Amino acid sequence: MKVGSLENKLTSDGRTIASVLREQSEEINQRKEMVASIQRYVDDIGTVDEIKKFPFYILATNILCEANGVYYPLEIGLIEYSIEQGFIRAYHKFINPGRIPLGFASAAKDHSEDTHGIPITGFDLGTTNYWAVVQDLMAYLRLTQDDPVLPPFFCMPHHMPQAEGVLRWLEEHARSRWTRDAELLRDLWLPQHFWLRSDCFSQVFRDRKMAAKGVAALKERTSN
Repeated sequence: MKVGSLENKLTSDGRTIASVLREQSEEINQRKEMVASIQRYVDDIGTVDEIKKFPFYILATNILCEANGVYYPLEIGLIEYSIEQGFIRAYHKFINPGRIPLGFASAAKDHSEDTHGIPITGFDLGTTNYWAVVQDLMAYLRLTQDDPVLPPFFCMPHHMPQAEGVLRWLEEHARSRWTRDAELLRDLWLPQHFWLRSDCFSQVFRDRKMAAKGVAALKERTSN
């Protein structure tokens, strides 16, 4: 069947079949390019011994809600990991993003109950000192104001828009500016190159729903 003839045929949600096929094709191509970019990134590190010692950073975030394309952060965690040492150290912060956006209280409540379980109001552990969060994160990454180039972060593919949104929100609200010389976020497809131990996320979100979900997701990916 020609693609042109599918422009007038609709799916159950009202989209044209042709547009759905195009989206699927774009997703496949993006996946291939992501895998290729990770392969290039690992290859550029150097020898096998250098790769074993090289630190990789695995990012996980939790949000209050997503409203009109803005991701309001509640929690950010970063793992430093190497093949040789495994888990090295962790960075973790709870964040208070302020008031719930108008009209999104119900969505924020449902999201909290379904995912991270962090209270959406009255949570005293969340900081409003966003500048300090950025400074602590840069210190963790051993960056300076003169050289604020972030290394690539790895995260689960379905978390990439959220992770990107959280970092941009922090950058904006801290009135800071970090730069990058490559893609900031990369798909967590590391098992193609080495075995990623599945306990990494639990080092950051210990005894929390995020840890269990992160571990389960990593086990599923590494078993394929």
